[in-house]
Amino acid sequence: MQQQGNKNLLGEYAAINYHEFWAVAVETFFENPVRFKHELPDLYEAMVRLLISGPAELCKWQNNDYPSQCAAI
Repeated sequence: MQQQGNKNLLGEYAAINYHEFWAVAVETFFENPVRFKHELPDLYEAMVRLLISGPAELCKWQNNDYPSQCAAI
């Protein structure tokens, strides 16, 4: 992230150091899981394995409706 200067879902603040990357990634993983999975699928899957959690899958309800706390794409 630091070398590429990419602006993505995690933002520039995540590129400051590893600690900030982890903090921003975990926050985004739980606050905006559907968008996270869509925009950063490899990182999302790595975090699912690490945290043993898949919040984007929990956001899908009957008839593919999303509750208000789950951000749609």
